[in-house]
Amino acid sequence: MQKKEEGNKMYKKDIGFSYGASSIKGKRFSMEDSYEVEISEVGDEMVALFGVFDGPGISAGAQCLKTTLHQNIKSHPDLMTDTKLVIIEAFRQTDIDYLRRQQAKEMDVGSTASIVVLLDNVLNVANVGD
Repeated sequence: MQKKEEGNKMYKKDIGFSYGASSIKGKRFSMEDSYEVEISEVGDEMVALFGVFDGPGISAGAQCLKTTLHQNIKSHPDLMTDTKLVIIEAFRQTDIDYLRRQQAKEMDVGSTASIVVLLDNVLNVANVGD
């Protein structure tokens, strides 16, 4: 397996599977967006999780999603049997967790999330937000 990181770009190549990712700061003062890529094995199956998170005006929402949404998907007991349900429930749980954290900080910050779950050669795609 090869992994190469250059600044905000990441490339990874595995036998029979490769991907690339890049991010570029736009006109805003700081980068509010984020992405996450995770490849792992569950049993004998490869599970690939990809996420793009758009934090409008502030990076807190995107960073929270980056660290929690994939974890909520991976840790769900039905990941291998009902991926669609797992994605829906992971989005709901992540939203609940995020809103609890933001209420404590008295902040009103959100994020758009677009994810792909590749499991058993099937792409599952979901989007939440504007």
